[in-house]
Amino acid sequence: MAQPATASTTDNRDTSPPTFDILSPVSGQVVGTLPQMDRGQVEAVVARCREAQAVWAALGFSQRARMLRDYRDLLV
Repeated sequence: MAQPATASTTDNRDTSPPTFDILSPVSGQVVGTLPQMDRGQVEAVVARCREAQAVWAALGFSQRARMLRDYRDLLV
């Protein structure tokens, strides 16, 4: 389904945040791209990750294992 035209798509200006490439130490090839963030943005992401990890840990081993197996089944 086509997206409605917006200023960023009609004037061909790239309005996405700046990024940097993640390089493979083996081949030097780009294996990913991440947005550039300032210290405050990184701290906010780390805080959200810590909150998510606490929720994940509270699930218990059996429930985490079941979720990972279910996810694996979706991938294969």
